[in-house]
Amino acid sequence: MGYSRPTREGCYWLSESELSLEIWQCEHLDETLVWLCWWDSAENLLLWSSEPTEHERQKVRLEAQRADQKREQAERWAAKLRELSVDPEVL
Repeated sequence: MGYSRPTREGCYWLSESELSLEIWQCEHLDETLVWLCWWDSAENLLLWSSEPTEHERQKVRLEAQRADQKREQAERWAAKLRELSVDPEVL
């Protein structure tokens, strides 16, 4: 498979697959982590198979938090109605 010189620091264009492979480093919790990132010809980052799964987990957690907030808000409104001698179950 052919590849060219890095297009930017640590990024290699793989001409046959029309993908770039980048060696990416970051600091996390006092550790230096090294990742391999794939990019398409339009410079879109291609996610690993586990990344969409984590994204979906975060989305579910956010939706659960929103549902909890709405439930708590409904409970506060029901309590306020009861203070005003209004039965929220009748409304």
